[in-house]
Amino acid sequence: MKLKVVLIAVLVVFSLFVIAGIASLDWQKKEIEIGFHSDVAKDNFTMAKRLLKANGIDWNKNKRLAEQAQSDELNIDPQSTLILDEAVLADSYQLDVQLADWVGEGGRLIYVLNRQRDELAIDSTVFFSQLGINVESQEDVFEYDFAMLKEGNKNSTLSIDENTQLDLELSRAFFIKNCPGVSTNNDNGDILMCDFAFGQGRIIVMPSLLPFTNYRLRHL
Repeated sequence: MKLKVVLIAVLVVFSLFVIAGIASLDWQKKEIEIGFHSDVAKDNFTMAKRLLKANGIDWNKNKRLAEQAQSDELNIDPQSTLILDEAVLADSYQLDVQLADWVGEGGRLIYVLNRQRDELAIDSTVFFSQLGINVESQEDVFEYDFAMLKEGNKNSTLSIDENTQLDLELSRAFFIKNCPGVSTNNDNGDILMCDFAFGQGRIIVMPSLLPFTNYRLRHL
């Protein structure tokens, strides 16, 4: 009986010691980001779509554009902006031929360069040969396409207007030569993006859409 009382007393003293030690610690609340909500993570461009939607612009994906180009002309609203990965030009000769007419008549095109452009012989396509630019692939550049948990290294400044500038990290996978319009350069003067008029329309040549993925917008 006496031994039991001693054990209980020891446990009580030990518990008080532990409680006092914990209470004396300097606790700090820390928030850890583990990822996006499932409604956002289901698409790499969810946040870009929401940002555009808030400004009255809808972003719709069309996975059958090449098939729709089988008619005499592209059935695309001339008031819209078409975002196109250049790889599709290798899949559809009709689209390759019709795209220049659509842009020339007032269409707006965001032309996205593709890492397989040399294998796909994009330089020989009808549309690209009319742009008047040259693209140099940087084979030693490796980039994670759609994941960036940490803030990237900004390498370009995009001027929106006299009072607004965005510091972006544009892909280093391509350098553009002979840009006939407004160029966006990196710190070394290499052209990473080119914006120019084409007939009555306009074309923006971009190395990738990475700046507009969820993770990149998270750090913008």
